Amino acid sequence: MALDEAISISVRTGSCPPTLRLYGWAAPSVSIGVFQSLDDIHHDYCAAKEIAIVRRPTGGRAILHGDEVTYSFSARNTGMFSRGLYPAFYALGRAFKAAFGLLGLDAEMKKHPARGASLSGSARCFASVSYGELTLQGQKIIGSAQKRWTDGFLQQGCIPLSLDHDLEARVFRHHSAAGGRSGLRQYLPDIAAAQMEAAIVAGVEKEFPVRLIEEQPSPEEQALADRLAAEKYRTAVQAKHRERKPLSYNSNEKAPQS
Repeated sequence: MALDEAISISVRTGSCPPTLRLYGWAAPSVSIGVFQSLDDIHHDYCAAKEIAIVRRPTGGRAILHGDEVTYSFSARNTGMFSRGLYPAFYALGRAFKAAFGLLGLDAEMKKHPARGASLSGSARCFASVSYGELTLQGQKIIGSAQKRWTDGFLQQGCIPLSLDHDLEARVFRHHSAAGGRSGLRQYLPDIAAAQMEAAIVAGVEKEFPVRLIEEQPSPEEQALADRLAAEKYRTAVQAKHRERKPLSYNSNEKAPQS
């Protein structure tokens, strides 16, 4: 979470171009939306099982992270991303739809925003489908949320590969049946995280006039992330990421003006 925010700051200040980051988790962990109540989580169970809890900088509802591909996307409010929240969601949704298409899956994108209404009383992100998110056979396969500033935005999301419904039932309060949530291996039994990541990169390049270049976070971004983690994100138990360094993809072309 800290590195996602650090990269978004770097992008918004013009230190780097729009950036896609892809990463995963070393152990089951929970992230909650920036305004979400911690009362939605069974703290005692999470503490006993050493399940980390971290608050995201973005909105949305709680997610139990595990076997998945997690992404963040940071950009300035210019060009194709100058029209606000819903157009940005829709543009990125098209890229993910293209990614699933490259894997042979015809995902359906929700195209009508639900304004001023809660779609579900559940605390879980995957209990409802929001604008720009994707489903397969009525099952939600990607969850996303945004944080916007006057000069740019950060969108975070995840694509579950497999699910642990029993663990989810123990982590979340008022948890009902897991209907509406589907892991990608339900449709592609042998899919690996690396394959999904490659499809996302290809989908972004297909939908946007960019070529993505793989890079590691800059020393300045890493230093800022370390500071944010110490001062902000470790007030809750810090989430554990896979030991491999997460990949960041920087566009080497600017989004076209519109």
